[in-house]
Amino acid sequence: NGASVYTLSNAINFCSTLNFAGKSWRLPEIYELIDLDDFGRSSIPTININLFPETVSNHYWSRTQVSSVPVASWSIDFSAGGTGTYAMNSSTYTRCVSGTASQNTYSYVDNSNETVTDNFTGRTWQKCPAGLSGSACNVGNYQSFSWLNALNYCNNLSLAGKTWRLPNIRELKSLTPIYGYNPAINSNYFPMNSTNGYWSSTTNSLSTTNAWIIGFYD
Repeated sequence: NGASVYTLSNAINFCSTLNFAGKSWRLPEIYELIDLDDFGRSSIPTININLFPETVSNHYWSRTQVSSVPVASWSIDFSAGGTGTYAMNSSTYTRCVSGTASQNTYSYVDNSNETVTDNFTGRTWQKCPAGLSGSACNVGNYQSFSWLNALNYCNNLSLAGKTWRLPNIRELKSLTPIYGYNPAINSNYFPMNSTNGYWSSTTNSLSTTNAWIIGFYD
């Protein structure tokens, strides 16, 4: 009959009282909802429409509050594929989730060789932003690159005897433990992190001359 819109409080109530398939339901957290984003789709909505038909190309609520704006909550805009924020008293769309919320525990190990290992994913990251070095990443100057040069920089990086590459958008997203903080990355393990955008290797299928970034400012 067409999707309905809800304020955040009504969306939370709708999901908590949903009687469907014998399960308990809740409004998803932002880190759960973003997993539905299909960054490879070249048309809207940016979600697998075979599995999630009739998805509206608009914002969908999460229950994750924006830390710096207590009257707003994070959302996914399925007309563009990115995260955004929405005023809690505004009305937009809702999709509920079942199951216990599980989030990255963000357990890191500083390997003392300018690399950091994420115990949750098993991935090893360059500790310092490009251009910086040292145990506190306070030697040198930030470097910025075009997307192609960023790919080449990582492919040619000589560090800790490992082979390197530019991360895809989901991998890069895993470094954002808390939405709404500046910087939105664990600065104890990744110091001197610029709050500008960081390249991923994932191109934007809706606009193929662009690529996805993470802005660690929020």
